[in-house]
Amino acid sequence: MGILAAVAIFIVRKQIEAARSGEAKAVIAGIRGAQHVYRQEHLAYANCSATLTSYYPHATPDAKKYNFDNPGHTESACWTRLGIKTDGPVRYVYSVVAGAGNTALPAIPDFTAQPTWPSSVGPREPWFVVHAAGDLDGDGQRSSFWSSSFSNEVGVEREEE
Repeated sequence: MGILAAVAIFIVRKQIEAARSGEAKAVIAGIRGAQHVYRQEHLAYANCSATLTSYYPHATPDAKKYNFDNPGHTESACWTRLGIKTDGPVRYVYSVVAGAGNTALPAIPDFTAQPTWPSSVGPREPWFVVHAAGDLDGDGQRSSFWSSSFSNEVGVEREEE
């Protein structure tokens, strides 16, 4: 009985962790879609964050939940223009940087294996990179997610944190 209980607890815990990481993946998908709409209207992607560690709606990943709509945040106007909506408070914090094709692409924070960016992006071809970070259990170890305009892939590091 004890072994079965231990296995059941392990399985339930993994399902809870997967559900939590679903938020980051869903919001990243929303940001990707919003960026493509924004580009159709402005011929460039929205550069809402100064760096990939300039997070929204809260400055630091921690174990708390925050409303995604945060008018007091310095980058709020850009995020509002993108029109990202969430079903409720979020546990992850987000950043999105954008640039022209001939500008350097950023390193992804908290990732040991950095993505391989295209070797050359045309001088007029815009790009964006989105990053999500979370410390859901408050232990100082962050889970980290990223995506970009170059593919639909969502990279994950330490999803269980």
